[in-house]
Amino acid sequence: MSNHLIYSCVALDCPANSHYQSCSEIWATPCPGLSDIITCPTTCAEGCACNADYYFNGTGCVKWDLCSCYHKGRTYKIGESVLSEDCQELCTCNASGDVKCEATKCKADESCQVNNGHRGCYLKKCLLDTNGAFTLFNEISGAITTMGAYEIIKVCDNALVEEWFRVVVTLQACGKTGLKSVVAVYVYFNDLIVTVNSKHETWINGKKVTLPRLLSNEVSVMVSDKTVMIERMSSLQVSYSLSQEIIVTVSANMADKVCGACGRLNPSGDIPGPSLNLTMQEYMDGWNAPDFPTCSGGL
Repeated sequence: MSNHLIYSCVALDCPANSHYQSCSEIWATPCPGLSDIITCPTTCAEGCACNADYYFNGTGCVKWDLCSCYHKGRTYKIGESVLSEDCQELCTCNASGDVKCEATKCKADESCQVNNGHRGCYLKKCLLDTNGAFTLFNEISGAITTMGAYEIIKVCDNALVEEWFRVVVTLQACGKTGLKSVVAVYVYFNDLIVTVNSKHETWINGKKVTLPRLLSNEVSVMVSDKTVMIERMSSLQVSYSLSQEIIVTVSANMADKVCGACGRLNPSGDIPGPSLNLTMQEYMDGWNAPDFPTCSGGL
């Protein structure tokens, strides 16, 4: 018996929505934009091809409205929106596989930040941390080296009686280490004063109280997760943690009405501070609270 070569042609097991072809050109029907980020072969080869009305998305064949989007070297899911690094462009992946980009910007009381891994426009924060580390609304930071009381934010126009507020913090070197800490925060409103010390003991108009407290003029003083929150609705929020960290946020409607060491939320022109060749302490010297006097002139 003579020997014979026996050829066995076995069709490939193709995935869903595709079929076998001896000369397949799967790249003939790519999802929109895919060929911009992946080099497509120019010749056919044995393999699988997408069925009619299905499109190759890089891993399989899908309906047109299930195609992903491919933009500037990245792949996006249908419906996914991504902000640019400066938060000035928002690109959205549409069901058609097209990417639509539009100009955007953060509000006056917001800045472009990454929070919990997500880039977005978040409320600007003024932060006074342990050992005198201070960060303004414009994210300029430095160290306060001189102990004392500082006006960190206030309503600049005293004619705004109902909206008026003022926040003063006292910074002292405590303990054997001499670590600079916020030992008390004073929040002034038109008809009341809230005082909180580093132990979170709280006084309202000089009278010691227990928390929480809902006060007049939409002012509340609450405690949560070892942090005291002093808040006036739609205006001001001051948080004071047991680690002596102070965080101040102000709403958009007050953006052009406040001043103080934290700076302005909606600045016009140059902002006084370390950016103008001043040290942080030289800048802070301009915001000493005059009603909290210290010894001077050898007294």
